[in-house]
Amino acid sequence: CYRRALAVLEENYGNSHRDMASTHHHIGAALHMPGDVKDALNHMNAALAIRQSVLGEEHVDTANSHFALAQMFAEGQQFDDAIDHCKKSLRIYEEQYGNNHPTAAETLASLGSVYYQHQQFDEAFATFQTYLERLRQRLGPDHSDLATAYNWLTIS
Repeated sequence: CYRRALAVLEENYGNSHRDMASTHHHIGAALHMPGDVKDALNHMNAALAIRQSVLGEEHVDTANSHFALAQMFAEGQQFDDAIDHCKKSLRIYEEQYGNNHPTAAETLASLGSVYYQHQQFDEAFATFQTYLERLRQRLGPDHSDLATAYNWLTIS
């Protein structure tokens, strides 16, 4: 279905339309699930390129593309690429939503996780500490979600 949608959109709008980016993004996600990583990455990169061109580097949809690529790279153990894209998405989310927004916070936690997987334990620990502080500010010192952050600090 997505491939047909891509063909129809391309025929009607060309290669540089916002809907083309969304369709590439969805195709990438759909292909990634069964493990077609190479084709999934091609579509995710196409989505990112269109979003950067049409929406700009500071748009939340561009951050979403960076974050999706970060997840794919982390799963493929391409940690340097994962960290790079995760940092880019985090920077955009923080600028657009603020440091304490749930999306920015979860992206920060994901960055800590990638650092941990890459055995960069000092960076992981520092990132999880920042995540914990932001959670405390947003939720208060006794919220149950803080338990997860404390666990991450313990293992890192």
